[in-house]
Amino acid sequence: MRRRTRRRFAVVELCLFLAIPLLGYLGFRTLLDTRTGTFIEDPGPDEPGWVALVDPSPVVGVVEMDQGAITGVAVIVGIGETARGGAVVLVPAELMTSEGVPLNSLTAESAIDAVAETMRLAIPSREVVDAQRWTEVLGTTTYSLDNPDPVPGESDDFLFEVGRVEVSASSTSAFLGRTVDGADSLAALVRRELFWKEVLASPPPENDDSLNRTIQAVSGGPHEVARLPLVRGAEGAPAAEPDLTEDLVRRVVAFPAGDQPGRRLLIRIEDRTGSADLDAAARSLGRTGIEVVAISNGAMFDDAATEVRVEPGSEQIEELRSAFPGVDVVVNAALLPGDPAVLQLGPGHVSLLAGWDSG
Repeated sequence: MRRRTRRRFAVVELCLFLAIPLLGYLGFRTLLDTRTGTFIEDPGPDEPGWVALVDPSPVVGVVEMDQGAITGVAVIVGIGETARGGAVVLVPAELMTSEGVPLNSLTAESAIDAVAETMRLAIPSREVVDAQRWTEVLGTTTYSLDNPDPVPGESDDFLFEVGRVEVSASSTSAFLGRTVDGADSLAALVRRELFWKEVLASPPPENDDSLNRTIQAVSGGPHEVARLPLVRGAEGAPAAEPDLTEDLVRRVVAFPAGDQPGRRLLIRIEDRTGSADLDAAARSLGRTGIEVVAISNGAMFDDAATEVRVEPGSEQIEELRSAFPGVDVVVNAALLPGDPAVLQLGPGHVSLLAGWDSG
């Protein structure tokens, strides 16, 4: 009986031993799938096999509305969950979408989806602000602004004349969205830019409103207000200029995530030297528009060559070669379909980082 018990124990022990690599891999896959980690400023442990996830930069889409109509979208980009600063990108309501219809003809949710597609950027958090909501965001704050063009009121009068005006929370939606008949369709964009710059320069008192908290986070550090780069179509309708839009995203979004699978290259960075600055590598790579999903140490520090490993059958090999000129892109059977490509940092990676930063 004792011999049989020991034999059973040996079998169980062997099964558990063989399961360790599988359980470790499944745990890593779960981490990649959930994307619930936090980017660590100090990359942390120096041991082989260490992995930390990189959260995408926080992005909030704000649909501005007046009298039930969309008057614009503001995309607010933060630096991180704990760092302060960021940017506001202003998108006009008249923007022509890929469906051939203007943004202001869509629902609020669909308008954010269209902007996300235009910027190739995931916008997970969404807000809708009208006259009532602005009072909750701004409270009793009033902003003194130099108004460049008249803003019509409810009848034939003007709610705001040209010149110095006082914009209260209750009149914000009208100030941001209304234009007189015959005015340029993008006239409101100038007022929106003035307003958002002033809000970030002098944020309202803090309160529990979610958009108020977002404004506090961005205004509390280095920030900017930018317009989505536009071109005029054949009939004068504004459309996004793709290359300049991507340049803008790369400048203001430290860690971009694609709005749809396959819209951006997914990369896990792996250090095989034991001395790579993974923080700097992730930030440099993010500035190229690539989605960095994780930073990690290799299973061993063996100074293996710098290369990019991809899953068998990957359709992104040429795109990866273009993104990493001079770096070998090799197929690795250990990677499964859907796994991110692995940028393996070897002894020559320092010059590679310098190339990203100069680009």
